Amino acid sequence: MNVGKTLFAQVMEFVPWKTFGRIIDRHKGDAGTRTLDCADLFRIMAFAQLTWRESLRDIEVCLASNQAKLFHMGLKVPPARSTLADALNQRDWRIYHALAQRLITRARALYAQEPSVLELDASVYALDSTTVHLCLALVPWAHLREGQAAGKWPATPVVDAVFLDLQARKTALIRDHVLSLRSAAEIRADLEAAGRAETAFYEQKGLLDALLAMNATA
Repeated sequence: MNVGKTLFAQVMEFVPWKTFGRIIDRHKGDAGTRTLDCADLFRIMAFAQLTWRESLRDIEVCLASNQAKLFHMGLKVPPARSTLADALNQRDWRIYHALAQRLITRARALYAQEPSVLELDASVYALDSTTVHLCLALVPWAHLREGQAAGKWPATPVVDAVFLDLQARKTALIRDHVLSLRSAAEIRADLEAAGRAETAFYEQKGLLDALLAMNATA
């Protein structure tokens, strides 16, 4: 029987909590918070990610069934599903963005001497953005995942330098639009150019017809 720290608690020790606390204070993240502060929300979502929870209800049930272990995991009490939903809607996303940037900086220092398997000139980060199961009646685009699993639609192409460049271009355009860094006309022109480049990429891979069929179905 384990008599020491839980595995989750040991993983959480790698989080720079003092830095995280300063980030929270800077953005006034816990102002007016009564039940679920920013640090606890991070712990809960990290736990959900590491344990493959698939919905808010799943997170709630899993934590409630392990109440005796919550203290050793750094958590106080299992939050209600509604409390968790409210916290996810109301907490400032910049808090967790700043924490991610701090962790990336630390990771870059740790792996600075490691060779790149893709032979790229710039750093590449693979962020896990695992999705939860959605109601297909309310979110039609979620049919993509189901169709890919069944072999009905093409899978996401193998990651290579060209594919990564396309995704980076589109991400940069979204950032410029959200932050109003450039005019709408400039972003529209670059978005059209990125779309043409992506079409050419899929055509080269022999997936263009399947991609067009998938979009027509969606």
